[in-house]
Amino acid sequence: MLSIIWKLSIRNILKHKLFTLINIMGLAIGLTSSLLIVMHVSHENSYDTNWERADDIYRISFNRYQNGTLSFKSARTLGGMARVLREKIPEIVGSTEIFKDIVTVYNASNQIDDIRMFATDSTFFSVFKLDFIDKQGDNPLIGLYSSVISESAAMSLFGTTDVVGKWYKVCQGWRFYVAGVYRNLPSNTHLPFDMLLSIQTYYFYFQNWDDATGTEIIRNPEAHINNQPVTSWDWGYNGYYTYILTRPKSDPGQIESQISKIAVDYTQQITQNDGRTEFHLQPITRIHLNSNLEHEVMPNGDRDSVIALVFIALVIICFAWINFINLTLVRAVEHAKSVGLHKIAGAMKKQLVAQFMIEALVSNLISIIIALILLFLIKDLFAAATDMPIATSISWIYKVILLIIIVSGILISGLSPSLYLASYNPVALFKGIRSSSVNNLDLRKILVVTQFTASIFLIVGVLTVFKQINYMKTRDLGVNIERMLVTYSPPTMNKRPTIIPKLKTYKTMIRSISGIENICTSAAIPGREILWKRQDIRKIQDPPNTVKTYAYTYIDHDFIKTFGLNLIAGREYSESENENGNAVIVNEMGLKQLGFTNSDDAVNSYILVGDKQFEIVGILKDYHQESLKREIKPILFFYGYIWMSDIGYYSIRINSADLK
Repeated sequence: MLSIIWKLSIRNILKHKLFTLINIMGLAIGLTSSLLIVMHVSHENSYDTNWERADDIYRISFNRYQNGTLSFKSARTLGGMARVLREKIPEIVGSTEIFKDIVTVYNASNQIDDIRMFATDSTFFSVFKLDFIDKQGDNPLIGLYSSVISESAAMSLFGTTDVVGKWYKVCQGWRFYVAGVYRNLPSNTHLPFDMLLSIQTYYFYFQNWDDATGTEIIRNPEAHINNQPVTSWDWGYNGYYTYILTRPKSDPGQIESQISKIAVDYTQQITQNDGRTEFHLQPITRIHLNSNLEHEVMPNGDRDSVIALVFIALVIICFAWINFINLTLVRAVEHAKSVGLHKIAGAMKKQLVAQFMIEALVSNLISIIIALILLFLIKDLFAAATDMPIATSISWIYKVILLIIIVSGILISGLSPSLYLASYNPVALFKGIRSSSVNNLDLRKILVVTQFTASIFLIVGVLTVFKQINYMKTRDLGVNIERMLVTYSPPTMNKRPTIIPKLKTYKTMIRSISGIENICTSAAIPGREILWKRQDIRKIQDPPNTVKTYAYTYIDHDFIKTFGLNLIAGREYSESENENGNAVIVNEMGLKQLGFTNSDDAVNSYILVGDKQFEIVGILKDYHQESLKREIKPILFFYGYIWMSDIGYYSIRINSADLK
């Protein structure tokens, strides 16, 4: 009997080829779309799960308050924390500090720009385990000048991964040798570094490098030796990312409490000036989707967006099955006479159910197979076209959800037509089913209404997203970044005495090129977070406990004009400006934070930056330095060619008439 039912089911499927094709392909496309979204969601949720003992790794975040007001929430903490916490808190079995930078590396044959570098020390490997292809000793970051690089960096710089012991240079000419080569990190990590440099070597070069000649001059041969006890955390420079490894099943809340107690003895320079600190532990696996602090290592994802994508995937797959079930019911009604004939011939209800279940099972299995084939063919194209990376596999929770939906879809699409038709007597089936009957096709009505209602919500959602995107495109950012070409400055020029005449010559040559409107240099550019902050800014007449926090950067006299910024009071910097002078330009938000109510009153007034007096010579209209999601922050613009991280920016505006 089962073989007969199987043959009847296959015959019914093949009898209506076009109808079957539409039904199967509709379900297959819906499944493919949902699977693509779920694979992207799985990728987003998998960040930093690749690290050994990832559940025990935490990043310490830093909240700074001044006079009871929150100054900032930062992903970076204070220098010296990692060492002190490791010594004083038993639950912490490993800790490390990281300084992040973008550098240029080169040797006699090759140069690589935009290398993501972390400066750290041997404690890094007490928290993070790398998969080394080759390395020198058990801990390759112990020696002076030592570094470890990724296999991709090794191939780009040397053309091979067999490079342990080979030398190269960084930025202004600092020499490092390769002490280890590790396999490339996966894309799903918030720590996408290309190399690790010995931070002790950084300390060594700070004291033994001659900026004027660009050569190493030994002044303090023991500058890299750090054996002094930590008496105060470096509160003036929160430039380090601090990570800890805890004992399994440690209570992060208890560790936070211990950090707060320890911080009292190491942050007295903050508390003496009416400041306050808070430190919090962030599980490393939750940083990507749940952290939106200042100074993030890289732009993170957004949990709300991921939840929205999960909802969209569920809606798509439910739509696909509702459509599949509706079409199946339509075809079942058309087969009413055939079902009536089977019932007259003695077919039992369970046999009719079996026939429809087999038809549903075959159709669904074909749809699933087609969906998997489509997924394999277009997943890479989808990731490239949408800039949405996808995981190579789906996490078990999404597999369970998809399995439940698939099984439910098969059962409903098989049971609904069979139970519906089995409820009629054979005579009614031969006469035909009237779709206008009040009690008929209730399931179809429910499904159709549900489908149309959900469609309305989706259309409204799409229109909302469209309006939001249009808002972001048309919103006045206060800065003109159209037709801008931005490049890094030559790393060897920083802090050289010949930089200014060389820059003038370079800018003159660039301006002589047809189609170039202007060129400027700066330590930061609009669109990127200004990483450097000071917490010691106040009006000269204000008491010391009223200091404020400001981002600050260095610009030249062409910066404001090149980026189309608006000066609302005072003056711009001039070409004859003294780089070591005391002039400063501040934005409107910075003016407000200082307590000025009128921009004209602020011009020519004085502020203290640390112990040095600066005269406010100009007021810039507020503009969005970062994305629209971020609030506009107070910014100080100093004049000069001091590039914070050794590499500055050249920004070139191109004439639109010359764009092709």
